[in-house]
Amino acid sequence: MKTETAPVDPQRTTIYIRFYIKPTGIKSIDKLLARLGMYFNIYILHQDRRVVESQNPDIIGDKLIAPDIPIAIFRRMFLQDKELQNKLKVKIALHTT
Repeated sequence: MKTETAPVDPQRTTIYIRFYIKPTGIKSIDKLLARLGMYFNIYILHQDRRVVESQNPDIIGDKLIAPDIPIAIFRRMFLQDKELQNKLKVKIALHTT
């Protein structure tokens, strides 16, 4: 299974999940297992949504690592674009540690 996330805007992220599963080597059974896995992932993502939506999106205090470079680039562009922030009516809490 491979999971990728892509920020759409400061409040939304798209999650891509792809299954690379061939436990039996029988195409029809492997497809069925992948489909079942997707239903479980959707169920779990909806459970996670409640937690994520209740969070305050403070983005400055994050400790990003190398795989987070696309996130860092997006945030840098967003923080520099005051016009976009005003259109989206986004307040960004700046916290430094």
